[in-house]
Amino acid sequence: MKRIIITALMLLLCIAMPLTAYANDIAGNVYEIDDRTIQFKSNSAFTEEEQLKIVNVLIEDENEIAPYNLVCSLFSHKYTSEIITTTTHNVRSSAPKCLLEKINVSVCSRCGYTEKEHISSSYINCHQ
Repeated sequence: MKRIIITALMLLLCIAMPLTAYANDIAGNVYEIDDRTIQFKSNSAFTEEEQLKIVNVLIEDENEIAPYNLVCSLFSHKYTSEIITTTTHNVRSSAPKCLLEKINVSVCSRCGYTEKEHISSSYINCHQ
């Protein structure tokens, strides 16, 4: 009986461990501006300053124009990329009301040029 209980507990722990790791990866830096929520991973490759710059680029809905520096002109950009989740609330009048988008954002570490690529979008039910 003791072995059955220990085996059941071990199985429960083996199942629970990956779920907690996944949940920790989801929770991250969240920025709420007007009717949009922009979420970065908790272990984001971007600094807080870069995240604020990315939030501004996403809110403005246009790519920032940044001049190439000499190194980027010779060797091209050195990008750091990450997939960011944005939620725009109350887009539609009927359910589902909110728009969930996945956007791949790349920032050049040499000159700061930022580009974004829309990956996917779907309508969801949300609390706002």
